[in-house]
Amino acid sequence: MKLRDAVAYAPVPLERKRDLFLGLAFGKNTAYFRRQAGAIERTIREMQAKPGEFFYLKCCRYSDESIFPEEKGLEPYLT
Repeated sequence: MKLRDAVAYAPVPLERKRDLFLGLAFGKNTAYFRRQAGAIERTIREMQAKPGEFFYLKCCRYSDESIFPEEKGLEPYLT
């Protein structure tokens, strides 16, 4: 597993992932890790919910029996 995958798939808040990528930007692949941190920062800004809005986590997966994805609603989040 690559280091970037470990950060990307870690079950931690986006702010923590951004900070990890910024820390990695001081080593090799500086431009790559800065781009990742920048993309996360843009996502954080775009995901600011307006009053009365919330986020709804969904799970999508493919099965061998169908060519269409199976979607399952999981739970709502305020942040």
